[in-house]
Amino acid sequence: MKKLFSKNSIILFSTFLGTIILVSCSQNNNNSDVANVKEVTKLAKDYQALQDSVDWAWQKMIKADDQKISDIKRLLEEVSYTKKYNLFLHDSLMQLQQQLTLKRYTQLSMKNSQLIDSYDSATDSLVKGVFRLVKSTPSIEQYPTAINLMGEIIDADNQVVLYRVKYDNWAKTYNGFMQQHKAKLAKKNIGKPVVEKYALFTLSN
Repeated sequence: MKKLFSKNSIILFSTFLGTIILVSCSQNNNNSDVANVKEVTKLAKDYQALQDSVDWAWQKMIKADDQKISDIKRLLEEVSYTKKYNLFLHDSLMQLQQQLTLKRYTQLSMKNSQLIDSYDSATDSLVKGVFRLVKSTPSIEQYPTAINLMGEIIDADNQVVLYRVKYDNWAKTYNGFMQQHKAKLAKKNIGKPVVEKYALFTLSN
């Protein structure tokens, strides 16, 4: 019987087969590397998008709160232009207004919910006190700016509430994302330094 393959043919075939296997493995590795890069890129983009959304809502809320405090100061100044007003109440309210931002929570400190309650209570007392002063000031109707400022303070306060809700919504989404992908984020060194969980304005039951 004649040999079907010569020794050289077998060697050539083996070499050819080995080359195919190496190329196949190389392609698989390349595909795996591409998939890993895409996964990391998407993870980084999702993380950054959520972080930006949380920061956006926070900054909007703080801006509205700052506007409210500024309007309160302007309203107290407007009252001081009148001929007769409660000087003692006015001065005490001015002191409260100046101290208010020092009592305000941060994204980290608000983990202690009592700080939020304390700040909200101080803000509410200040607003009520200023409105009471305005209403008790004779001839205040001659100062239309004062009346307009009262409306602006109410609007700013409503904006604070609105952006607190938006902040909580984004923070909840961020917290869920972090819980699901924390290990991968740490392994790929994404989002350093990482905030693992944001505190919320609404307390969980």
